[in-house]
Amino acid sequence: MRRTLTLLIAALALLACHRKPSTPPDVIVRVGDRMVTLADFKRYIERNAGTDLAQVTPEVASAMLDQYVEEILLSTSAPTTSSTPLSSAAAKRSTSNRSSSTTKRSPTTSPTS
Repeated sequence: MRRTLTLLIAALALLACHRKPSTPPDVIVRVGDRMVTLADFKRYIERNAGTDLAQVTPEVASAMLDQYVEEILLSTSAPTTSSTPLSSAAAKRSTSNRSSSTTKRSPTTSPTS
């Protein structure tokens, strides 16, 4: 019985060590691994609404927080695209394909007999 109790206490101690770190008090929302603070949100409000957080209604603040979280989600899930220009050979092929498909061909005339 005593051994079971000791094992149970040891197991609980190990589980307690694997907890997530506590959230700092100024964090208002977590988006994945990112923690958004009240200061971050106030800057967002000022930049997008042109006013202080204290000047907007709770409904507007809530909607803007939803929008801010959505923007964070979109920016983290957006695929990264390469903006590397085409190589000169690829560019020539692309240009040549476009010009050949838009070239007008003259109608063939059949010889008259």
